[in-house]
Order: sequence, then C-alpha cells, then structure tokens
Amino acid sequence: MKILISILSFFSFVLAGAGSDSFYLTGENGEQLGPFDFKEQSSLKIGKKNFTLSKVLTEKQKIEEILASTIVPELDLATEGLEKTVDLMNKALSSGGGDIKDQVQIAVMESARSKTCRKDLAKQKNISVKEALMLITKESGTKWLIHGSRIHISSINDPDGPLMTRFLTIRSTSDLNVSPVSESGEGGDVSCRNFFAGLGVQWPEGSSVKYSTALGQLCVKNTEENLAMIEELLKLHYGQPCQIEVEVQFVEYDRADISAISTGGVVNLESLVALRSQGKGKLLYAPKVVAKPGTEATVKGVSEYIYPTDFTGETVASSSATNGTGSYTNRIVTEYLAGGVPGNFETREVGAVLSVTPVMSEGDVIDLTVVPEIVYEPVWKDYAFTYADMTGKEHKGHAEQPIFHSQRCLTSISVKNGETILIGGGMPGRDNAKMVYTFLTARMIDIKGKAVKNRPVFTVTDP
Repeated sequence: MKILISILSFFSFVLAGAGSDSFYLTGENGEQLGPFDFKEQSSLKIGKKNFTLSKVLTEKQKIEEILASTIVPELDLATEGLEKTVDLMNKALSSGGGDIKDQVQIAVMESARSKTCRKDLAKQKNISVKEALMLITKESGTKWLIHGSRIHISSINDPDGPLMTRFLTIRSTSDLNVSPVSESGEGGDVSCRNFFAGLGVQWPEGSSVKYSTALGQLCVKNTEENLAMIEELLKLHYGQPCQIEVEVQFVEYDRADISAISTGGVVNLESLVALRSQGKGKLLYAPKVVAKPGTEATVKGVSEYIYPTDFTGETVASSSATNGTGSYTNRIVTEYLAGGVPGNFETREVGAVLSVTPVMSEGDVIDLTVVPEIVYEPVWKDYAFTYADMTGKEHKGHAEQPIFHSQRCLTSISVKNGETILIGGGMPGRDNAKMVYTFLTARMIDIKGKAVKNRPVFTVTDP
C-alpha cells in the first residue's frame, strides 16, 4: 500500500516528468516497475491490479489550478498598492494547508515595485488569485510568470527566464539583414533583431544578437524559449538544401479543336489537358532547367543562323575595246557583281530557350520570373532584282532574307510546389491551322534531384 500511496501522491501534483515519454516506479526495497507510458489513459499494472492515468498535469498546470481555486475575500487595488495586495493573495494561498499550496507564493520583482493601478479601480470581492493576477498586471503594465512554485510579477520588458548565450551558424550576413559588429563590439544587431521580431521573437531587457566575423556565427543572448524559436526559424528559413526544377511545355493543337472547346466556355488548363489526353495535342518542345532560389538559369537547344542584313554593289574596271589596226584603246566598263556583296551580318538562334529566376515564397508557393521562347526554322525569301550593266545587258541579283516565326512569353507568376499551370498561348503556330499553348510545372527538389515535400509553415500565435 505504501507504494500505491506514493504513486497516487506523485500523480496528483509533482508530475515533473509529464513531458517525458515514459517513467519507472521504485519501491521501498529498491524494486523497479516500468517503464510506463506517461500520458493520459495509459495503463500500468501493480501487483494484480491495473491502474489508468486519468489526469496528467505538469507542475505549471497544477499551480494554475491552485491559483484559480484559491479565493481572496476582498482586494482594494486602488488604495492598497501592489505589494500589500500581493501579501493578501499570499495569505490566501497559505491558508489552504497540507499540500503544494503551502509552497506557492507570489513575489513582486524590483522592476515592478514602482508600478501602480488606477485610483478609480473598484474593490474586488471573492476574486480568485489567478483573476487578481490578471487584473493587476493588466492595470499596472506588468506581467506574471510561474517559476517553479513561485509566481513573479515583473516589468513587461523583463525576460521570462534566465538569459542564455548561444552561437548559431548562418549562411551569410545578407540573409538576415545582419551587419558585422564594429571593432569595439557595438552595433550590428538592430536589423537582425527586427528580422526575428517580425516573426514573433521577443527581445526582453538584456537580450542581444551580434554577428561575429571571426567565427562566422550569430551570438544570441535570450531566454531558452526565445532561443528555441530562433533556431526553429533558422531551420525553416534555410530548410534542407533546396533547388527549383522548372519545365515548360509548348503544345500544338489543331485550330479546329480549340474552336470546338471554346464554344463551350473558356479555353483553360483542364480543357487543354483533356484534349491532349485524347491524342489531339503535339508536344513541340519541353525545355527544363534547375536553379537555386534567387538565381537566374537558362537552358537552350538551338541552331545559330547567320545572315546578312545589307547587300551592296561592287564596281570593277576592265579594258575591253580594240581598234581596227590592232592598237588598243582603254574603255572603262562598270559592272555590278551579280547579287551584290552581303554585309552587316546578324545571328538568330533557332530552337527552344528557357530563362527563369525562381524565389521561394511562403509555405509551398514558388514565385517565378520566366521567359520561355521557341523560334522555328526560318523561311527564306529571295528579294530578287534585275539590273543592267554599262553595255545594257540585264542581270538578276539575289538578296535572300530569313523570316523567323517565334513564340515568346515574359511573365512573373506564383505556382504551388509540384503543380502545373497554363501561362500563355492561343497564338498561331508556324502553320496557321495550328495553335500553341504554353504550360509550366515547378517543383522543389533536393541536391540529389528528389522531390521535396512542402515546407512547414511557422505560425506565431498572438498571446
């Protein structure tokens, strides 16, 4: 029975191990029972009897129950002042007797002793200690925190626990708007504090963050809870090494098929995919590229065409006339070389080109600036012409020029990880009987090329 009594007493209020996965029980003679799962509704067998954990409370939860169940007959916050009011609450807590309630006490910290409540605040009767604490801290601009079996009332800017220093590795100072500290060790932390504060991290009195150039690390001083939050935010900020794979597909459809589905509504992703599944879409190009977030990447599969943009005539001089006696007289004859002389050459790439700059957005969203383009094989047109030389003889010149048909889309979009969207199209292809549409798929991959699941979203809940 002594073992059983100690077990029940242990479960009723100590419960320091409530966050653990399991626990053991040790009897008077050193015998050990367990391990037992430390969660509600878990069972443990002692001797021939089975017991069920029906109420598992942490020490903090147990103290909050005591504060909520302890009643103060009367409080006059307007005239009695903070410390005298706390004395009355401690007296009520001590009157219970016999268990942990005797140990629970409230203390006003140095930073809060000058705080006061409004003079017009009405008297409070039969109010619980917990309600009184909430009212006092609200009216005086202070806060209350549980430390073991003690409740501390302190300034709102005081840390919630002891300050600890931790060194955290970051990839670059520009990542978090961090400036290296000066030689004197001052400064360099304001922008970084603001970065984390915007994500919900508190910076109480005495906390700090500085970047050490020598160590290449952040030196952060804060409470254990806030340090854990900063570490979690850094994990989410960097995540696992992640790259973005982007694929664009140019698909050609018969104009008649597009006309048919457009009569029933808007031509959209679903209708085009359905049409393609019926074998009525032809894949022209499917360029794919992988890029690190924030960097531009380009992939191309092209042939380079070089062609002239100018044709100029060239004159030549020759002696071609004779007299009847066999003596020669010179006569200048000017002629144009057939077709002229090409000049001012330009080049044009023919094929598929994809340029993309991906940026990670919130959660599983990828922001993209993307420029996909296809350029078809040129059609050559001969701008032929005729000319006559000095003798009146006609010649035919040639000036062939390429006509390039292309399709290009320049856009900035957002797409969910792994999803496909329609980014453009509805324009005629090289053949006017065809129409081309452009599809884009973006997904996160790791350094081995395997798909990365959606990143977790860190949510800060306002108190």
